[in-house]
Amino acid sequence: MARESAPACSPASAPASGRRAAEAGREARDPAGAGRAAAGFASRSDAGGKGRVCDCLVLGAGASGLAFALRLCELGRSCIVLDHAREPGRKLSLAGGGRANFTSAQLAEAAYLCRTPAFVPPVLDAFSAMGMVRLVEELGLPWEKRPGGKYFLKTEAGALVRALLSRIRQTGLAEIQLERSFGPGDVEVTARGARVRTREGGRFEARHLAVALGSPACPASGATGLGYALAQRLGHAVLAPEAALAPLLLPEGSPLLGLQGISLPARLDVEGVDGKRHSFTDDLLFTHQGISGPCVLKASLFWKRGTALALNLLPGLDASDLLGDESAGRGTPRSLLARHLPQKLCDALLPGELAKRRAAEIKKSVRREILERFTKFTFVPRGIAGLRQAEVCRGGVDCAEVEPLAFFSRLNPRVSFVGEVLDVTGLLGGFNLHWAFASGWLAAEALARSLAS
Repeated sequence: MARESAPACSPASAPASGRRAAEAGREARDPAGAGRAAAGFASRSDAGGKGRVCDCLVLGAGASGLAFALRLCELGRSCIVLDHAREPGRKLSLAGGGRANFTSAQLAEAAYLCRTPAFVPPVLDAFSAMGMVRLVEELGLPWEKRPGGKYFLKTEAGALVRALLSRIRQTGLAEIQLERSFGPGDVEVTARGARVRTREGGRFEARHLAVALGSPACPASGATGLGYALAQRLGHAVLAPEAALAPLLLPEGSPLLGLQGISLPARLDVEGVDGKRHSFTDDLLFTHQGISGPCVLKASLFWKRGTALALNLLPGLDASDLLGDESAGRGTPRSLLARHLPQKLCDALLPGELAKRRAAEIKKSVRREILERFTKFTFVPRGIAGLRQAEVCRGGVDCAEVEPLAFFSRLNPRVSFVGEVLDVTGLLGGFNLHWAFASGWLAAEALARSLAS
């Protein structure tokens, strides 16, 4: 990616024709004139930033930060985006297996975990699944709807990053500064605005600060816990972050250990940290240390540590008569169950003394107990895989201290929080990427209105 020196980041520094185009395109999401000079991408070799003041400093060049920057610039306001990474949107480029599952037709409050229940619904109402689809279309990207109502790009996820950057450049009102190192102590917020000093010698100032730093989940994508640390320094409560959408670890001695590589549909019933019971039916994969796959990742979002999960390995099948007198014939529990499940899995859960006896010779009460090993197998995971294997974190900045829909800090109106840094975590299937875009987009609109007033 070419990195160029950038123009001063100020609405007044852009050509008048560009400002008029930005104003005219506020409702149409027009990128404000293709003929405008492109905002640059500065690397560490150019410390930059000295003496410049813009409308907003955006910390984080991930999905929520880029969505925020684009919408703010479309509305005629300027911003500087700061990120420690060498390239913007790294985690976004990996999303959806590299195809960016960007939203879901099943978008609903129930798909999210947030300890402030009233925070999520108005955001989903204001920025719907179809709203996200329209944005993808306006960015010129092809998409497809897959089973389960999942929306994916028909091209690589990196194309979404490039499209966002291109539109941001076209506005002429943004500057993206990469490879900028800063810690919580390098960020200052006052009644007049925000200031960030980078360890490369840069100094950046703005009227507002938007924190879009994500969570420490998936550190291979460059993720860190800086957003949480900064929020705490600014006086905000941070609900304890935990790995989510991650594999679960089986207890020592579990009969399900040693089944790595086996994959099958399953249902998991879980007691949630939100006090509700949740049930998920999807593919499950046995691993060396536990269980993974979409079914497990979804359950991990809500699982309350120390509580038991109920596993059904025969979902969608009426197993009540599977070992019955008429259907069993001369079959054994081992042979009858192997018609529906891998033999190795059957052997792991069947009592050895009963596995090879004719089912018709076994008491009905015992047959029922055998079936429950496969339809109501309960266990308490010894934990959840760490942040390295997690797709997201649950927990984050307490949403009770953030204005619903506008995303302004209730402790300091010069600050906004967007994206995964907030205590809002969605299920697998496009919900988290949708939240990143929705929160960034709506927060930028709220800031533009506030600055105009």
